Amino acid sequence: MATINDIQQAQKEITVDYPISEVKQAINLVFETLPSKYTKRESGANEMLGIYHFPVQNNLNPAIIDLSLSEIGENKTKIQSSIVNAGGSINSTSTLSGLLYNYLDNLSKALTGSLVVEIEEEKTKKKSKKKSKKKGCLWAILIWIAVTIIGAILVQ
Repeated sequence: MATINDIQQAQKEITVDYPISEVKQAINLVFETLPSKYTKRESGANEMLGIYHFPVQNNLNPAIIDLSLSEIGENKTKIQSSIVNAGGSINSTSTLSGLLYNYLDNLSKALTGSLVVEIEEEKTKKKSKKKSKKKGCLWAILIWIAVTIIGAILVQ
């Protein structure tokens, strides 16, 4: 029987067709483009050994990811990853697996170059939504003013 004190974790090992140097650059790109989700700590990264240990913030599911990179061939890198609950948090293994999958998905997007494009598209969508919301308020205010003026004229 599992208890609350049992360590919940998820692990994944993948091999990618990229040299280890590009994988390290992609990991740093994920830190730079998604700082609200993944926080790089100087004490948690040893790039020479290819080891990374960093916190993940996803709503109310804080966790810690450990990555270990190994060069298999000239253009292949093995990524061993595991995720555990952050101190004091309780998440199911499936939640941890989802968090790890999201990180690996962002890492693959960084490797292919689509992460930066996706972030820029999100920023553009947010700006256009803000502009459209402002226009809606303006029309509502103009209609309210017109109705007030017409009402005042009709009462006289």
